[in-house]
Amino acid sequence: MNTSNTPAVHCFVINLATDVARRETISAQLDRLQIPHTIFPAVDGRLLSEEELSVRYDRARAIEESHDLTRGEIGCALSHHGVYCEMVRQGITHALVLEDDARLNDQVPGLLPRLAQMYPAEVSQVVMLNYVEKYSRNRMIQLDDTHKLVSTYGGNKNAHGYFLTLGAARKLSENLFPIWLVADRWERFKEKKFIRLKALLPYCIGLTTLAQDSNLNTDRVARMELYPRGGLMYYLHRYLYKKFIYQLFVRPFLRVATQKETW
Repeated sequence: MNTSNTPAVHCFVINLATDVARRETISAQLDRLQIPHTIFPAVDGRLLSEEELSVRYDRARAIEESHDLTRGEIGCALSHHGVYCEMVRQGITHALVLEDDARLNDQVPGLLPRLAQMYPAEVSQVVMLNYVEKYSRNRMIQLDDTHKLVSTYGGNKNAHGYFLTLGAARKLSENLFPIWLVADRWERFKEKKFIRLKALLPYCIGLTTLAQDSNLNTDRVARMELYPRGGLMYYLHRYLYKKFIYQLFVRPFLRVATQKETW
């Protein structure tokens, strides 16, 4: 694949102004890999006033769609939304978006132009570059000698490292404000036709040890959104669907596979 005429991929690093050590750590990584980058100021949800929350957060829709978001989740979502708006404002055709606890391997600089060449700016495309556990072996796309693009399966989340086009930034900026969902619900964004979604296999962005003490999303908790734990629908979903129907019918048809998290 000839990438000599491929548009540059702009790199944004989401970072709280007070997190100097994190900023220095991620900047050192990117400098070593010769990836120019912009530090994008993150929103600290803990500092938002009630008035700001009433304007920037749609609590009723959040509860209807999933759950009442924490301040950490709201701040994180606003930070990513801010990047999308900046891409639209500047007309940036392709971008790599990182949180400040991301860990990049040495292959990232070579992969970015290939992704930019594969996906035109107007296509609403997101590619998860972080680890995803489950994916479908149907319709895999060979990106280079060692990497494939695959369809994700299930609740694969995380937003510490992903590639997106201007088309995706425009769709997400238009549809995710006021905030009503966490930043990494890629499958939901796909269901609502905001984006097309792929993941890179094997993944090229992991997490540093700083991720154990995240300041972007400090109070996020795992929730069973669709079926509250203990209810009849929860047990039907967990045992009837996941243990029987899924194993016998869904998984073989989709050729679902599991990726090992190696680093």
